[in-house]
Amino acid sequence: MVRSETGLSQDTFAKKLGVSTIYISKIETGQKEASKQFLSRLADFVEVHPATLAPFLYTNQDVKKENLGAVEKLLIQLGDELQKKLIQKKLNT
Repeated sequence: MVRSETGLSQDTFAKKLGVSTIYISKIETGQKEASKQFLSRLADFVEVHPATLAPFLYTNQDVKKENLGAVEKLLIQLGDELQKKLIQKKLNT
């Protein structure tokens, strides 16, 4: 999700973060979890604290939205919107 907000291809994104395109692909498809080191690099890249990224990484993996309560759904939606705006703002400055 973060990569899509940057508008970068997997290849360009991977190069900027010093990882392989395969690593990015595996994270995006849920085949691999992002390492703490990767999250730190990603946070530096978008100029946010790593904790800002972590809460939203797990809402897209194996979460059945129909099992969530209304408040949880709203929080996820608000978090996604906030993350998108924050990343866009940081990359445009």
